[in-house]
Amino acid sequence: MLRGNRPAADASQIRDAASARGMRLLHDDGIRKILTGQTIIDEVVRITMRTTL
Repeated sequence: MLRGNRPAADASQIRDAASARGMRLLHDDGIRKILTGQTIIDEVVRITMRTTL
């Protein structure tokens, strides 16, 4: 699929570009919140496993 004169980006290209601009992955943000006491490990595992399946 082309968009203008450029081919559409695949998911890994979009993720890499977003990460380079400061986006955090859900799992990484969950780890940060575990370390700051805002959530528990079980909750992060439950949510992030659901989104990666």
